[in-house]
Amino acid sequence: MEVEFGHVQKYDTVRGFGFVSRTFRAANRRLGNNVWFHITNIKRDYPNLAKELDAGSLEMNFWYEVDNSDREKVSKIWLEPQDIPKQQRDSLVAYIEQLWCNHDRALPEWLDSITIVVVGQVRKDELKQLYDDQIRKRNEVKKQEQIQIQSRLKQAMQSNNQTQSSPDRAQGHLNNIKNNAIPSARDRFRAERGVIEAIFSSNRMHGLPPELMAIVRPCPRESRTNLLSREPGGSDVVVAYSLGDAILYDWIKNVERYIGSFQQSNPEFHLHIQSIYGRFYEDPSERRIGVFCPIWDRDKDGALKDAIKDCLKRYQRQMDIGHKTLHEEARKYWKSYGLSDQEVENLPTLYQQYMKEKEE
Repeated sequence: MEVEFGHVQKYDTVRGFGFVSRTFRAANRRLGNNVWFHITNIKRDYPNLAKELDAGSLEMNFWYEVDNSDREKVSKIWLEPQDIPKQQRDSLVAYIEQLWCNHDRALPEWLDSITIVVVGQVRKDELKQLYDDQIRKRNEVKKQEQIQIQSRLKQAMQSNNQTQSSPDRAQGHLNNIKNNAIPSARDRFRAERGVIEAIFSSNRMHGLPPELMAIVRPCPRESRTNLLSREPGGSDVVVAYSLGDAILYDWIKNVERYIGSFQQSNPEFHLHIQSIYGRFYEDPSERRIGVFCPIWDRDKDGALKDAIKDCLKRYQRQMDIGHKTLHEEARKYWKSYGLSDQEVENLPTLYQQYMKEKEE
């Protein structure tokens, strides 16, 4: 079960229940990002706190365990993080430290204060220093990449000018235009080597948010129970969990059925999932230009069991287009590489040329 921290938002002194806020992730939207609690849970361990609530005081906060078996509700509470059982506290510490390691996204506003309370000021300063160092290194890398891109563009313009100065090459270029032919991948390499190699030779999981790309790991093949998951082809699914873990499940033949199986083996399994991404490739060799698209996100779409059918329909509409004409999310992604609309549309064909010429 999840560990959370929150402030009491509302309490009914007559009926003995109230709502406490969340810190680490959004709660049920219908409850306004609050979790239900009953006074009996508090009286059991903290009778003085219960008396303050019954007296009408709401100026209090506590750590608590979220029970998701029926609806989101408080099952246990602790006044100090040191009171949290070791296994749950270790998971909480790992989650907090993972947030400091995700330098590709902004830090939550509450992270400083929560880190100090849980692991102390010294460890918080260490984590902050590591975060700042990573940001500085990332900015230096980006700066160097921009310099390299500008250099390649300059070389490409010089190469194009040289091509145009040669009558034979210019005529060949005109013939290609007349015949609507796509330039050889080898020729494209000479002009845009950096961009093309970044696309075709990279093992990046294109389309995933940077914070997931940094932590995602493949599920071991031997732990897959479905025999079809041991046969190449199909779709890849990335499942991101609420405590900072992300797993790649590849070779999925039926995404809808696969995600539906989450609740069959363990009714509470889906409660630990934060988001799901998928990518489709008709030809296994085209995996390198496959782009992950969001299927479901708890904060945007709500509870998995309530929203997943509509989310899967939305995802399937995009995937039905297939690799012949890139779906909208893929086009947006590849344009971020600086490719034109026409280059994006030609990408699958260009990739086939690239693979063929590479074999030759």
